Amino acid sequence: MQFRLLSRVLIVVTLATWSMPAPALTQQAAPGQSDFGVNTHLASRYPVQAGFDAPVDLVAGTSAGWVREDFQWYWLEPEPGRFDWAIYDRAISRLAVSGVNIIGVLNTAPAWATPFGGDVAGRPSYYAPDPAAFARFAAAVVTRYRDRVRFWQVWNEPENARYWQPQPDPAAYAALLRAAYPAIKAADPNAVVLSAGIVPTNIGFIRAIAEQGAWGSFDILALHPYVDPFSPENGQIGTGDVSAVKTLVDSLGRKPIWATEFGWSTGPADRDPRGVDEETQANFLVRAAALLRAAGVEKVIWYTLKDTEPRNLYGLLRSAGGPADLSQPKPSLAAFRTLNRQLSSATPTGMIDLGARQVVFDFENFGTWRRGDQPNGSFSADGSQRLSGNAAGRLDYNFPGGGNDFVVFTPRPAITIPGAPGQIGVWVYGDGSGHALKVWLRDAGGETLQFRLGFVSTPGWSFLSTPINAPVEPYNRISGSGNLRLDFPATLVAIVLDDEPDASSGAGSIWLDDLTVLSGPEAYGVRFARGGDTIDVLWSPGGAFVNLPTAAPVGTIVDRWGGASQIEAVNGAYGLNLGPSPIFVTHRAVAAPAPQPTPPPAPAPQPSTGPCRQFPETGFTVCGRLLEYWERNGGLPVFGFPIGPEEDMVIEGRTVRAQWFERNRLELHPQNAPPYDVLLGRLGAERLEASGRDWSDFPKADPRTPMYFAQTGQAIAAEFRQYWSSHGLNLDGRPGYTFEESLALFGLPLTPPLMEVNPTDGKMYLTQHFERARFEYHPENRGTPYVVLLGLLGRETTGRR
Repeated sequence: MQFRLLSRVLIVVTLATWSMPAPALTQQAAPGQSDFGVNTHLASRYPVQAGFDAPVDLVAGTSAGWVREDFQWYWLEPEPGRFDWAIYDRAISRLAVSGVNIIGVLNTAPAWATPFGGDVAGRPSYYAPDPAAFARFAAAVVTRYRDRVRFWQVWNEPENARYWQPQPDPAAYAALLRAAYPAIKAADPNAVVLSAGIVPTNIGFIRAIAEQGAWGSFDILALHPYVDPFSPENGQIGTGDVSAVKTLVDSLGRKPIWATEFGWSTGPADRDPRGVDEETQANFLVRAAALLRAAGVEKVIWYTLKDTEPRNLYGLLRSAGGPADLSQPKPSLAAFRTLNRQLSSATPTGMIDLGARQVVFDFENFGTWRRGDQPNGSFSADGSQRLSGNAAGRLDYNFPGGGNDFVVFTPRPAITIPGAPGQIGVWVYGDGSGHALKVWLRDAGGETLQFRLGFVSTPGWSFLSTPINAPVEPYNRISGSGNLRLDFPATLVAIVLDDEPDASSGAGSIWLDDLTVLSGPEAYGVRFARGGDTIDVLWSPGGAFVNLPTAAPVGTIVDRWGGASQIEAVNGAYGLNLGPSPIFVTHRAVAAPAPQPTPPPAPAPQPSTGPCRQFPETGFTVCGRLLEYWERNGGLPVFGFPIGPEEDMVIEGRTVRAQWFERNRLELHPQNAPPYDVLLGRLGAERLEASGRDWSDFPKADPRTPMYFAQTGQAIAAEFRQYWSSHGLNLDGRPGYTFEESLALFGLPLTPPLMEVNPTDGKMYLTQHFERARFEYHPENRGTPYVVLLGLLGRETTGRR
């Protein structure tokens, strides 16, 4: 894939950035061009006496593409046939003139239109209204505003007992859709009808709408993908319930999916008793919006513009002095403006893989798997579908229905999870069932925790993954006691398929292949394209340094507040220090190979050919090009003994031939010309990050120190300079090593010299961390070539001894 250089590029690609006067933002977008918007509710919540110029100008100033406005039936038609249009005429006309697109929500019935005798005239009712009366109301509203509003939404969250009383009833809501749809289309043939926004955890409600014959009575499926109190990543805002809904939509008949509400409250809320701070809200807004667009959600609308109550503080502005006071924006308002301007008219092209992938179980040596107490399936090795190698794991299930059905399979022995990865995932060949795939992980303290990887999608291979570095809910503790957080080392003790929804029944088969962990820091990237430009939205919840390949010598970085600076590429990549606050990087991406008509299947990776050397110390053999590379570039002191066979591994979604050594991993890439046909990993940086330490937080060296590197602010310690300079990758075929060749082998220094306990022997040594190595000073070996040794990073990453 085109992001290959991110973690394994042979030549070091770290670069310097500098501050400069902020240039003008690269995209000054007019309202209406962005795929993002906000629930404004001006007509129904803003005091009319204040006029609508100020709030509309504020929204237009954010370059928002969309607003969502309530057209409240009880207000507009307080008595049958008598309409009060005055406030809505002013508000909707002013919004339309600004250029923003308007979604009109038709909801909240008047008392005269419901069968509930307790409804009060002049007050909104959420009891199921008479469908024929609602259709007449919808036709009247669409007829009046069809020159200003084209998109109409039928009701709001009917799966929620608060908004559909006395209790949610998919049959009654389906009847409302079937009545309203032809009425709206008759009033305006160009109108587009959205279903009510539904929180996607209620996927059964969506299925029931289709079963009640209303799937053809709307044009766009609307969702409200709230995941608070979780972060966008741990809540799987794009890959969790939204993914399950997409699978359902594929089976029922494809429709566009829009998110007409999502958000996080900056105080106590119905979904989160604590809320988040304002900075976190701003970060989550951008991160969630980018992830939803990457997941295929076409429009993404934040809830809401302004706080108007003591709880549920989802607004971009504080309540301040009252409904008309717009003087106190939260940081999220600036974040929303930056999001719109940077991604105006941009199209998402997918996620950027910023982590180093390692296959921990490839299902080739299938071993023994024990089924749990639920007699709902079987798990066996099978080669009829496979991502790599000769076999995958075939999971056959048969869920009788009527309750929560699931099936558990336990490996014997448990599968070791190497190191302390941030994510775990597996490749799945789906059957369109939408069932939830989960794993049970047991940590160092014996606590077993459950993590949902995602939902089984349509036939074809897809990668389901989830972060595993955050606490889980108490109900996801399977056994043991502890802190509800995975404390490494850990093992995988079960794979679980759980029916979704619980009432579903049926049988099917899915295949699993290449169980994978993503090591290194937790970092995310979503790529967008606009014209010839690439805009990458990048962040790391816990902080990370990444290298981003680029074809542009100079790119533009825009922070969440809209401040801009420039960055220069070194060796074809930008070095970026990411944090929880997203940045937008505009550049030209490395071009992908031009597609070929009807390409033949890619050949499977071939094993090395040529002479071999067997190492009795570990029992493994190194052959051909890997042996040549090992011998030519340092051998045992630099790479150590082999600790595994040469084998197929899935790394960043591609199958390559690779082999683990004590100090690194060597990968064969025969498509590259030598010496780049063998690549190394950045294990030094990854191990440092896995320990929870950010290299940028360490004290910096004096720039006058010999062998100082401005890119990281560190200098090579005097004890290590000679070793660093006398080793390297032989790139030019000449004797000795140039500065560039040493840099290519070890990378930049990331820390100052530190006194640390060695994880191998438990003793204290002077240590310095580099991108691809860890240097250790052993004074007991003074006078020998072994006074400086390299850390056994390969062993530590894989857990092999």
